[in-house]
Amino acid sequence: MAELPLLIFPQAKIVDPPKGRPGFSTSNVPPKQVQISRLTPQFENLEKQFRADQAMLSASIAGLEPEMVLVVETAGRIEDFQRAIANTPGLEWLAEWDEEFEPDEYFFNKDSKQQKTDKQVEGRLYLAMTNQQGLDELLTLWKLWQKTNDLPPGKAKWRDVFSQIKVIRRWGIQEQLIETGVLDNWREDLEYEDTAHQLINFQVEFFYRKDRKTRKQNEAVFKTLLEQLSGQLISPFLEYSEIGFHAVKTQLSRNSIQAIVEKIDRNELDIHLLKLPSIMFFRPTGQSLASSPDETAPIETAPEYPVSGDPIVAILDGVPFSQHTWLKDRLLLDDADELENEYQPGDRKHGTAMASLVIHGELDANEAPLTRPIYFRPILQPDPHARNRREHVPDEVFYEDRIERAVRRMFEGEGEIPAQADTVKIINCISHDLI
Repeated sequence: MAELPLLIFPQAKIVDPPKGRPGFSTSNVPPKQVQISRLTPQFENLEKQFRADQAMLSASIAGLEPEMVLVVETAGRIEDFQRAIANTPGLEWLAEWDEEFEPDEYFFNKDSKQQKTDKQVEGRLYLAMTNQQGLDELLTLWKLWQKTNDLPPGKAKWRDVFSQIKVIRRWGIQEQLIETGVLDNWREDLEYEDTAHQLINFQVEFFYRKDRKTRKQNEAVFKTLLEQLSGQLISPFLEYSEIGFHAVKTQLSRNSIQAIVEKIDRNELDIHLLKLPSIMFFRPTGQSLASSPDETAPIETAPEYPVSGDPIVAILDGVPFSQHTWLKDRLLLDDADELENEYQPGDRKHGTAMASLVIHGELDANEAPLTRPIYFRPILQPDPHARNRREHVPDEVFYEDRIERAVRRMFEGEGEIPAQADTVKIINCISHDLI
């Protein structure tokens, strides 16, 4: 047996908790009776919305199990809340993230003198999928908490949840359409009268469900509701379990989009597609990069510095002008998707500019260039329908897919092709927000 290293542990002793920014204090939550008064209408509204959604979707999709995405906004974090949800039948954990909100009469921070301050309150937003069983269980726990602080074994964590809830509601149009910018994008598209805008493309991202059968069922239901609006898919469904990503690119007619927008403007939210609980986000597609300086712009002679070794930096961008004086012999171009064939003279702008910036820095800084080659994987291509042929990821192609494949090819290889740049430590990638 191999000899194991000797591990030396320090002598045990009692220490004070580390000093730092204090967390949320229980004294900041409203009294129990106030919470009961505040939250009872919210729970009743949840139950009402669940029944309404169930009736609406059941009329369109036979045999569909009713579900709802539950949003729990709390003041402060709740330790082990994920485990509490996992121990509650009918609830499935989806996600969580931090948030801040303005203090109000119920939730606020206190200073050293226990006086209310105007400082924003740190909170947490939790998402869970619930079906009829989960909602019934949640309502039972809520009613039991109102009567007593004693909850059943394994459910005690809900006592903390109920005392710290700021808002409990269903996931809705605000998150799906408004905050993603797709509603504004649709309004802009509707302003055009030309025939080129009779079909509007967009991306749909689903809540990633652990059960593959559930994911496939959600795909089938979505396709059914899309077809009812005379829409169609423009890409296959894409899913990556490693990052919990499940999405599809789709298309609706201008008339269908206009009908949806008009209903939203009238606050008529009886739109079957928007009531589908499996949908997390609608996102716009087809945005392009702003034009970059021409690749042929005259510049001074490039500095002569030798290049050697393995790459430690990679760039994911548009196809560069690799024979440019300042880039020649400095790029390891891996055009696996043969996007170079889509380019015409004068198109190679953004990738060229980014390669120059990474290798040489700002030209007026007079810095020495990198002495190692750069691994360069094109992921953008010119838009033949856009002014100045701006570079983009086509509507029917997933940005996320090109990134995932590019990174996997670097470190693991692709098919029979071995890893192409497993020495890379830094990846410079064009932001999703810019395309």
